[in-house]
Amino acid sequence: MQNASLVVAICGLVLACLSLGWQAANFVLAGGRVKVELRVGATGSQAMLTAEPNSFKPDWLTELAQQGYRQPIAAVRVANVGRQPVTVERWGFRHPAAGTLFPMADFIGKPLPHRLEVGQSETWAMDLGPVAQGRKRDRG
Repeated sequence: MQNASLVVAICGLVLACLSLGWQAANFVLAGGRVKVELRVGATGSQAMLTAEPNSFKPDWLTELAQQGYRQPIAAVRVANVGRQPVTVERWGFRHPAAGTLFPMADFIGKPLPHRLEVGQSETWAMDLGPVAQGRKRDRG
């Protein structure tokens, strides 16, 4: 009889732990969550090309310029990976030594604030010059 009570108690404990884990996971996954990726590239008269910075080759911007993409840019791709819509109110580039650069105007992308529905993504970009200058200031 005592063994049966112990088995029931252990089953109850296991179910309680599973329920607590499920509730914690549900809390973390519920709501809006965003994934942000840094991109670099260039724009031309009709389009924008971007790539991940770690795939960036030194002569890539020169090759793009020869193809008509002459304006180097830095971009962020924001994706809503959560379960509820999110609103992007501003974006910028943060550098540990130079602070954060927020574009005030003349950026490429949807006007802000912009609502991202579940599963949607959007890319915003700006001239690479000010971003690179912050980096050079750090090295200077």
